[in-house]
Amino acid sequence: MNNVDLRSCGIISLILGVKVDTYDLPVGSFPNGIMVDKKGFVWIVGSNSNLYKFDSRLDKIDSVYFIGDKELKPKGSIMGWAIIQDNDGVIWISQSGSNPLWRFDPIDEKFTSYLTSAAPFQMKLDEKNGNIWFTTLGGNTIGVIQKVIQHNSETDYKITEFEVGNDSFPSGLFLENDNVWVAEVVGNKLVQFKIIDDSDTISIEKTFEISNEYKIDVHSPTDIFVADNKIWFTEHGTSTISQYSLDTNQVKRFPTSANLFNATTLPFWLKESQNNGLWINE
Repeated sequence: MNNVDLRSCGIISLILGVKVDTYDLPVGSFPNGIMVDKKGFVWIVGSNSNLYKFDSRLDKIDSVYFIGDKELKPKGSIMGWAIIQDNDGVIWISQSGSNPLWRFDPIDEKFTSYLTSAAPFQMKLDEKNGNIWFTTLGGNTIGVIQKVIQHNSETDYKITEFEVGNDSFPSGLFLENDNVWVAEVVGNKLVQFKIIDDSDTISIEKTFEISNEYKIDVHSPTDIFVADNKIWFTEHGTSTISQYSLDTNQVKRFPTSANLFNATTLPFWLKESQNNGLWINE
């Protein structure tokens, strides 16, 4: 890390009620996707085709990996979006402007690319079976990655995508029991799909929808969270966090901006905290 300019990019660790720590990353990294693995290391992707492994205990970058082949680096704009660790400890990364989906094994430190209709925008792990569900904002699909053990005992992965409608632009998703909920940011919908798992084949069936068509106004929802028969969602365009009650069919809205028109904070993702609260980014 000698002679590296660390002035413009960083990641933040927030310990509620205690302190906020800020850590520098190299200029041009523009950190976007972030996760903490099972060993406590922080993994970050951004706009420079690098995957960073950060050790917050030592306050330094532990390793930097170039995603893919440096000789074949795309010339256009690149941005890493979602990053997640599966049940085997393998890391999955989505990247726009390049191959859309990458698998990284921290043991052998090798990348493998996979094809999807567009770069996954958000990914969620179903810890019960190890499947990874994702949305493709530009592909108008939701999809699932399944681990498959072949007859020769080698591991492979099966990727299945489901179209959810032209110009729907699915953004956030949430797994609840045998359902996957999806926020459609341009379609202005919150949709519940039942997951039908028939051995090696997975399909989905739409079972519920919240939208203007059903007399419930939804404004550019970007993420979704479901608990206690209530659906929480961010409304990016109106800068509100909203709650839909499945019991009463009513919506409550909570502005995240002090601006008269609620148009300055633009909340995006939702994340459950350990004390049953919700974190949002703006």
